[in-house]
Amino acid sequence: MENVAVWVAQHGEAVYISDISQDSWFFQELGYNKLAGSILCLPLTIDNEIVGVVSLNHPRPNAFTVENERLMTFIQDQVAIAFNTIQIFCDT
Repeated sequence: MENVAVWVAQHGEAVYISDISQDSWFFQELGYNKLAGSILCLPLTIDNEIVGVVSLNHPRPNAFTVENERLMTFIQDQVAIAFNTIQIFCDT
């Protein structure tokens, strides 16, 4: 799954793969991890700068619903702000 997170960090785009075994892009470009059946990976951005990536993996294909994706999209900004705040306080 690390390769997916790297790709998301580089491109700043979310990745949702409902069934990894059926996704040729995942197999060919990012590698394959038999422990995951589905993945939802989102960039964390502050002021258009990627500060991290949040990645949800599940061993079962089609594990994430549209509601899961919507909820993660909704909270990704709050997670990015919290992550950025922690970095600021740790750097001082």
